[in-house]
Amino acid sequence: MSPPRHVNEIVDGDSGLVHWATDEAFEQGLRERTGRYLVLCGREIPVASMVTPPGRLCEPCAELQELMGRA
Repeated sequence: MSPPRHVNEIVDGDSGLVHWATDEAFEQGLRERTGRYLVLCGREIPVASMVTPPGRLCEPCAELQELMGRA
């Protein structure tokens, strides 16, 4: 199984942090209609409104995304 190559930027509705979710995790969150998404750092976050400006980047998500890009 190859590592995912594309991630989606998602803003955490509680903290305002920007996290990254794989396409698969993003699609699963949409299918479940819970408003929650599993992100790269392992947290399940409530998604913020689409008009919410992004805050700081989640450092563990950023590091994992960078590693995925090098795979």
